[in-house]
Amino acid sequence: MTKFEYYNSGLHLATFVVSADQVQVQAWDASQTVALDDAQDAYYASRMAISPKQIFSQWQSVAFKIPEGDAFTTAWGADYQRADDHYWLNRNAKPAIDLVIEGQKVIGFQITVRNANIILATPEALPYTAYADWQKAGMIQKPLPITETDVMIPMPDGVQLAATVIKPAGTTTPCSTILTRTPYGRKQFVPDHERFAHRGYVVVCQDVRGREDSQGEWQPMLHEKADGDAPLIGSPRNLGAMGALG
Repeated sequence: MTKFEYYNSGLHLATFVVSADQVQVQAWDASQTVALDDAQDAYYASRMAISPKQIFSQWQSVAFKIPEGDAFTTAWGADYQRADDHYWLNRNAKPAIDLVIEGQKVIGFQITVRNANIILATPEALPYTAYADWQKAGMIQKPLPITETDVMIPMPDGVQLAATVIKPAGTTTPCSTILTRTPYGRKQFVPDHERFAHRGYVVVCQDVRGREDSQGEWQPMLHEKADGDAPLIGSPRNLGAMGALG
């Protein structure tokens, strides 16, 4: 039985317990460890960019034999290059799933996806990952509870734009706010931005005009500046809609 700690950009979000016949997980805000079912696996996969079940089945089912030389390719086609005695870089991959190896066993993974850095590692592996830099910078933190609420934000011309507001639970005072706007569907980006709310920020993920759940006609680049300004400097209705979501 091996415990892997899950960190996202310095936030400790879960502990996975891996044995020969199952994977269990304890979320940061849960009181007990439970078997990792398909729904939970999908939840964590959306935040890690890879299924925990998949990564553990690939690397933990058998002991890993360190190959001779400084590079190797796995049976499923992943290319690796040695960085030092413990760390192997995943080349030509998106996301890159780097390895931490001790003896003949993989004891940690460091995953780079978009603008986030994810660690899934045993306590022994953490010093070989970005965890050491996070700790030095004072970034290791227990997450704050968060809420996510879908709202329609009115623009000055009456068109309403769909947004998901992610914020620390129970927040009633003004917070620094991160606004993101996309024509590609805001929902796919919400998991990426939860980490900011876990640290105390409010995040507004918005579909641009005429896309996904937002009203209006999509005319690329025509309304973006005005619509982007509206939630921040617009009517009290807009500011109240976001600030009242406790």
